[in-house]
Parts: sequence; structure tokens; C-alpha cells
Amino acid sequence: RGYQILLIAVHSSEDYPDVSFSYLVFKDVGKVHRISVTVSTTIGHESLLRIDQKKRKCYITEDYANAPPSDHLPLVLGNDENNCYQQCRLRAIAERCNCTPYYFKPIRDDLKTCGVRQIECLGSVNVLERNTQAPEGEPGFYNWSLPEFMNCHCPQTCSFVTYSTEVRHTFADFLNDQSYYIYVDVMYKELFAISYSRFLKFTLQDLLISFGGVASLFLGFSLVSVAELFYYSLNAIQMFIIPPQPSTNSKHTDPTDGNNSTANNSNMSLSNQSNDLERRSPIRIKNMDEYVLSAMGSEEKRGVKTPEHIKPFIF
Repeated sequence: RGYQILLIAVHSSEDYPDVSFSYLVFKDVGKVHRISVTVSTTIGHESLLRIDQKKRKCYITEDYANAPPSDHLPLVLGNDENNCYQQCRLRAIAERCNCTPYYFKPIRDDLKTCGVRQIECLGSVNVLERNTQAPEGEPGFYNWSLPEFMNCHCPQTCSFVTYSTEVRHTFADFLNDQSYYIYVDVMYKELFAISYSRFLKFTLQDLLISFGGVASLFLGFSLVSVAELFYYSLNAIQMFIIPPQPSTNSKHTDPTDGNNSTANNSNMSLSNQSNDLERRSPIRIKNMDEYVLSAMGSEEKRGVKTPEHIKPFIF
């Protein structure tokens, strides 16, 4: 009954309560303090893994499996970066005072719990624990105006749960008994939770579709046009750049082989003569040999001797 103020903090079960996000509730007889809580969840999609962790400015659980030891990731997997800042404060206290406060678990086995002798040291790092490193390259944060800060690298998680609270103070006529200390009513404001999703909105496939749509709209360009351009480009390269290869099917005649050439020419002339005779003959003869024999027989009846060069053709 000696305390007149309560410190109330609404947080996730995975997070260590932070005093800076708590509420002060004063003792006021006849009043009810109502704290309504709204829950919202943010879920990071697997497509975020395609982006580098420094560019997306948040980390996923899968980052721990592939991260080298030099990466600055939170030592504790929590709901958000609050646990990371707690670890950063503990490291700052350990470096300055070489101890750990009694309400925290030591981050190293060789650290002892802070006692009376370390109170002065803990007071000197009070400002240090309340300030983190300012963002680099942002206007308004000059080096000469920055206080002493902790060098913490605590990116936000891509998936987290947020609790938004709203405090109202109302009169309660039904509370006639003043023996109570403080009456606090904590409840959910809505029966549902708002869910958000983080995903890669513009992928490489979307980029190709966008370029294709713009080219088709303004230039009449399509995938068929790309295939045609590729085909005609190959033809142009083959025609103008690549030299023509000599044909391997052409036959070269040996000039010394005169007998073969003469025999071939004589055979071609005889076949041409026979074809000419067959076209000009009024009588269609099935076999050319019959035609020659009939011609020889008629010549012999008239007493004409058959030339010698026709006999080899017949037989």
C-alpha cells in the first residue's frame, strides 16, 4: 500500500519488457483504468530471401543458418529488435563495468553479478544505454551533436507481432469498497487480428512482362518478332560474313582420261539419236532393238550392206 504508481507493459511473451514502452497507472479511488489491446501480425514471405539482408533491412530466421560469424544479427531470436537492444546493453555494461546486473542472465560465464562497488559505474553508463547509433547519411544527425551511444546493429525482423494499446480512465459507480488499491481492466479491443504480408512485389518475371507490354504497345513488338529477328540475323551472318564453302558433290574429270570421255560422248550421241528416231517414227515400237533390227532387215532386202558401227549397238 505504500506504492502509489503501477508500471504496466504489454509485450510479447518472447520479449523482455522495456520500461520505455510501459504505462504509468496512478492510484485513483473510484476510477477504472481500461487498457484495450489491438493485435497485428506481419509475416515475411520466402521471396524476401532473394534480396540481400542489408537492402531489405530486416532479417528472417533462415538468415541465421547461412550467416557467417561476422554478421551483426541479434543473439536472441525474439519478436522484434527489443531483445537485440537488451543484449547490446548487456555488452556495453560488461565492457565498461565488467559485470552483469542481477536481473539479467550473464552473457559470459566469466562475468560476475554487479554489486555495490559497481553502482557508480552503472550510473556512468546510464546515458550510454539509452542511446543507440544514429543512422548514417541522414540529415540532422551531426557528429558534434550526437551523445555517447551504443554501437548496436539491430535490424527488425521480417515477421513480428505488434501490440497496440489504448488507455482510458472511467468512473466506476459500482466500486463502493475503497479497500482495493488500483483497478485495471486489460482486454482486447477487437475479436480479430490484422495480418500484413511482406513479399517481393516486383520480380524478374514482372520486369520482363513489363518490358514486353511496353514494347508491344508502342512498337508492335512480340515474341514472334524476336524469333524472326534472330532468324534473319543468322541468315545475314551466314550470307555476308561466313565465306561460302566449296561444294563436295562436284566431279572433276581427269583430262588425261581421254578414252573414257570419248566413250561417254559416243554413248550419249547414240542414245540421243535413238530417242530422236523414236519420236519421229510414225510407228510406236516398244523395244528399240526391234526398231534397229527391222531397219537392218529392210536395208538388206534392198541390197544395202549394214555398216560395221551398228552391229555392236545391236548385239
